[in-house]
Amino acid sequence: MLLLAAPLKTDLELDLDQIIQNVYDNNEWRLHPIGHINDVAKRRAIQRGEKIIDEIKENVTTTFFAYNHLKNGVSPKKVAQKFQLPYQTIIKWKHANDIPNDLREYRTSYLSKENLNSLIFSTGVFARSLTSSHVPRTIERTIHFSLRRNKFAESLSNLTGKQITTKTNKVRHTNELLANTFNHVLHNVFDEYVKTKHQKREFLKGFVSPSRVNVKQNNHRWGYVISSSYSLPLETALSCFFDLGIYPYFQPSGERIEVFGYHNLKGMFDNALFANPHNNKIFRKFILQPNEPPDTINNYYKARELVSNIYANKQKPNWREIGASFTPPIPPATLVTWSGDIAKQYTNLTTPHQMPPIVQNYEYLATLLNK
Repeated sequence: MLLLAAPLKTDLELDLDQIIQNVYDNNEWRLHPIGHINDVAKRRAIQRGEKIIDEIKENVTTTFFAYNHLKNGVSPKKVAQKFQLPYQTIIKWKHANDIPNDLREYRTSYLSKENLNSLIFSTGVFARSLTSSHVPRTIERTIHFSLRRNKFAESLSNLTGKQITTKTNKVRHTNELLANTFNHVLHNVFDEYVKTKHQKREFLKGFVSPSRVNVKQNNHRWGYVISSSYSLPLETALSCFFDLGIYPYFQPSGERIEVFGYHNLKGMFDNALFANPHNNKIFRKFILQPNEPPDTINNYYKARELVSNIYANKQKPNWREIGASFTPPIPPATLVTWSGDIAKQYTNLTTPHQMPPIVQNYEYLATLLNK
């Protein structure tokens, strides 16, 4: 699968090789059936897909040469006879002075390098409201915030070569090929297309776009909840969050991701992931601190390493001195709880070992996602 095809330039600059590549790109999903099917059914589905793609290529090739004959001055009657096409179809091409529908469908490749950011962002939007592996023909999403809504419409326009407009808070476009391409990227080739931190950020921007959720305080803890009734998009989003240094709380049996705690919310803010502008205001006003709290993942592991080395050298930790070596300083009581299990190996101390919540999430997700 190569990211080669580019959009067609104008009506009269159609390149057949490019169009054929676009046919393959926009129908590639037909060769990758999704769902729990046995090998025989899968092989038959792929064969059907190959047959459909070959038929489309044949139709597009005929239309391409017929259209160019017409543009070069051959009469509609002779074009219809030569290519065995309906005369009225050729007349419509002539009066419309536009490329035929068969070619218009493949003016662009959904998988081209030029459209990659649009593809990734739109796949994120698409994935958020997906309820199963079944794909509807119509892409329709409600996005309440104008910047993200307009970005989604613009991304669909880039992918299709058509002007996609918004109506109230909705973006709607009927396109079976494009909807199935989004599903194909999400289920089959996500890691091939979404590799860099920038690309993972684009996917997450799309994924959170349909959300109206506000950052809220619950039990003295600020948080942000992302819900989805389909587990695959949640797990895909979790992997992207993880690679951006954001470690949400997640239960596989549940249908939500909980992004809570200062460091995670700052990660959302720094990566411009909040779709709702109000959440940025809440973060700046109520959460953002001049000095970062010390309960970071790096501080936790570094502190434990220092304490472990001190005990191994048969010395007694000076908790205040160790804490003061960090910026900002870590309270001695915090260091004691972080190192409770280490102290128990060398002393009679019985202080329970406690991890910061973000470290708990980090270790759980690292195991879950095989990071």
